Amino acid sequence: MPNGNPTIADCLFDAGRSGFEKVADSRPVAEVREALARHAPSIPWASTQREVEKKIVEALHVDVGQLLIGTWLRSALLVKYLDSSRYPATETILAHLSEHTVKTTLKPSIGIYVGEMLVTSVPVEALLSLTVKGFILTIRDGQVLQMTTGTCQAKGRVTVAGVVLVEKAAKAIELPGVVRFGEGRRIMAAGT
Repeated sequence: MPNGNPTIADCLFDAGRSGFEKVADSRPVAEVREALARHAPSIPWASTQREVEKKIVEALHVDVGQLLIGTWLRSALLVKYLDSSRYPATETILAHLSEHTVKTTLKPSIGIYVGEMLVTSVPVEALLSLTVKGFILTIRDGQVLQMTTGTCQAKGRVTVAGVVLVEKAAKAIELPGVVRFGEGRRIMAAGT
């Protein structure tokens, strides 16, 4: 965990490794290997495979807490707290969030270059579903100042070139008890 908070990669991979060898013999990955062999026969596939695996994990190092707050800031759940006539700027609100599920899809692509030429790319898709319960947001003046975490269950799947790399059933993840956002994170009105 790069900053101590769990990431999407932490939720889906074991000890930061993707297990890429599971899909290494699939037809889509063989096509990537063949394209590299045509354009750069002197580059060994084994070293490229290790780098692709490493880049897949790096691309999914997205902080789960930041993902959650980013989703909530744009949700209808919080827009009501922008109404200063009901929630004055000097009032601190503790917003208890009901149990709900946040879903996200990331679609990074790993480009393989020989010099400046793109030889091929490896499409990756990560689907993550986070079921959260018992979270409390501290809000003042239309901004979330901190998040007190409750329980979080994660499940998801990662595919490489359409082939399932990893699929995880619901797994409890540990988030820090309190995440502070310094000056705060502004709640977004609909359409912004």
